[in-house]
Amino acid sequence: LAEELRQREAVAGAPVFVFIHGLQRFKKLRHEDDYDFAYGDAAAAPKPGAQFAELIAEGSGHGIHLLASVDTFNSVNRFMSRKALGEFEMRVLFQMSATDSSTLMDAPTASKLGRHRALYLQDEQERPEKFRPYGLPTDEWLTAACDALRARLTLQTEPVGG
Repeated sequence: LAEELRQREAVAGAPVFVFIHGLQRFKKLRHEDDYDFAYGDAAAAPKPGAQFAELIAEGSGHGIHLLASVDTFNSVNRFMSRKALGEFEMRVLFQMSATDSSTLMDAPTASKLGRHRALYLQDEQERPEKFRPYGLPTDEWLTAACDALRARLTLQTEPVGG
């Protein structure tokens, strides 16, 4: 993906959607501390955490869109800097502590959510929208949704599931 991002800086490409379910499971993607100085070979391969941070910051401007789920706010802090977190224009929050809610959305609203409730936040919206989330979609539904998106974008003529 980092190489794709570099190529797209010169030539635009079709939209790419990257889904990461359970970001906390990918330890190599943790962000580097701003004061982490690297000693040694300057030509060494880039670190995955630095590439991930670059993808968050620059990806959407080049058609690479990231959708990620994270289990706890502590994991969010481990994997993203505050600057990177600000790059996510849309967020879904479930019940959490007032402190975590205030950090993520500048209000303790998510701490007052009941079970089976969530908040949808979008940068342009004045207020978050409360909704009732559903279970994970089936593989068949995901295949049909991908096929519909491909057909709409005219990226592929044959369905993936076929």
